[in-house]
Amino acid sequence: EGDWLTASLIYNTSKALDSIETSTLVLLGEFLEIDEATQKIFPTPEINLSPLDFKLYETLGYHIVREDLANAFIFSDLSGENGWYAQLTAAEKLAEYGVIDANRFLGIFTAYEPPSSSGIWERVIAIQRLDKALSSSTSTKDVDLALRNAWQLFRSTANSSIFAEIFTPRLLETKLTPNSEIMAIKIGMLSSNYNNIISNPLAINALEPIIFAFTNREVQFVKPKNTLEKTLLDAFYRPRVPSYVRLQLADGKLGEVILNALIQLERGISGDMQDLLESISTLRHVGLERVSQRTALWLILSEA
Repeated sequence: EGDWLTASLIYNTSKALDSIETSTLVLLGEFLEIDEATQKIFPTPEINLSPLDFKLYETLGYHIVREDLANAFIFSDLSGENGWYAQLTAAEKLAEYGVIDANRFLGIFTAYEPPSSSGIWERVIAIQRLDKALSSSTSTKDVDLALRNAWQLFRSTANSSIFAEIFTPRLLETKLTPNSEIMAIKIGMLSSNYNNIISNPLAINALEPIIFAFTNREVQFVKPKNTLEKTLLDAFYRPRVPSYVRLQLADGKLGEVILNALIQLERGISGDMQDLLESISTLRHVGLERVSQRTALWLILSEA
């Protein structure tokens, strides 16, 4: 049970000493119902909320859009207190940053029956149908249809990797049509287990030679088909690390180098080939080989 008298004493003391931010003080007063006047001065939430302010807003019934806040606040929606839609949105957002477990993601997406079939609900339906097809004794054609529909929705999104984490093991253990076998291998290359997937006997026929170039360095007869493929091959075999990066590393600024490379990588993924070449070259230069490999694989396979 709470101790209202002690809380009230601390509140009034802090108010007298001016030791708490005004916005927080207003929220605390509203929460404790000490001053009726505070109910007329409900502050607009700021982007840089403290955890205390965030919790007070939520307790007072003011729902805050998580997309404007740090990822740590988005986790609060996974509890389900704000409804299933909020859970789904939070799960997708956190999956983009790789900070949600694949099983938890699947559990949230299969928790209820979707009320609609558009927007996020379309992806929910696709996940549920594929999960059901793989869990039951449906025909290979049913699995093939469910897989194609689901992958069509996820392959070019930031959630393609968690899709691969969830379904690759089950797909490779299921009898599939030849087309689905190829698709399963390609999807599996977007998972964290890609080094084992590429050793699968099916990979030889399922994957294009350039994919092997990013994993086991077999580059004989690999000819890039477009500017993207040429840029990625250059990053792995003719890397271009900017001179200023080498100077920063000499000064011990490894963290700054990595941060700038990731920012540059975002621009590269958006279409700037020079940024893509330099960022992946830099990440590989500082030892982030898996990040570089997975980025290259995603760029090639997300459109496959």
